[in-house]
Amino acid sequence: MAENNHFKDNTFTRDPYSNEITQGTIFNNVYVNDFKNKETWGVIITARCDLAQAKSSIINFLPIVKLNDWLDIYGLRILKNEILNNNKDQIKNLLKETKIPTTLITTYSEEELINLYKTQCKPKKQNNLSELIKEKHMILKITDFCSLKTYYNKQVTPFMKRIFKNDVAGHYFLPSIFYNDFEGYIILLREIRHINADICKLFPTGFKIQSPDDDLIKKEIVKNSNEEIYPLAVINSPYIEHIMQSFALLFMRIGVDDLPDTYTNKLMGG
Repeated sequence: MAENNHFKDNTFTRDPYSNEITQGTIFNNVYVNDFKNKETWGVIITARCDLAQAKSSIINFLPIVKLNDWLDIYGLRILKNEILNNNKDQIKNLLKETKIPTTLITTYSEEELINLYKTQCKPKKQNNLSELIKEKHMILKITDFCSLKTYYNKQVTPFMKRIFKNDVAGHYFLPSIFYNDFEGYIILLREIRHINADICKLFPTGFKIQSPDDDLIKKEIVKNSNEEIYPLAVINSPYIEHIMQSFALLFMRIGVDDLPDTYTNKLMGG
């Protein structure tokens, strides 16, 4: 458990009140497909008024995982793809410099492409393409975030800063979800789940799944039948509102065409 040497106190969460189930309530024993053998939680996102007035027959929630577990699974996947895309762009730039069509990347074997490049490039650049292709294969072999950091620390540092600023789409970073625990946690904004409202009413007092054949297990909502399910904490305001804003914006984004340069240049006096 990470010690709190950076925050005055845990302003992020509080203990749940008696018999309280509200937006921001965190509970345990949540099934998350890519994190089956990890400790996982859920945070309720259903509107407070719907919960208070029992307007909904289902309660929606989002999974929560530890930052380090997320880095080894989703973080690794995201950053590896970014590094591979950068590697591919470098390869394309080398080919463009020598007037070799970049479409040959998909039609030529790597060996054929390297040999063609050597016939077109300057002598001092003979090994540039083969080095980039060698690097691509090295990236593909990396299977954990720690190894990625060893080889690509310059890319890892800004990536981590993006996480902490919540600039990685679909993932929300929260320093703490428990009192005096600041290990770092990620809320998976894309993985919307739901549970029956009648079952949710049992949360305040806690309950245990009676059988591995229970619907909550079969429907992959609850992870196992040996662990009692109960509310652990409630995310404080304004953090829960910011989480909900990030969640809403994720699904409300829309792209429009950029304004023509000729038009914007004219307005700028160009």
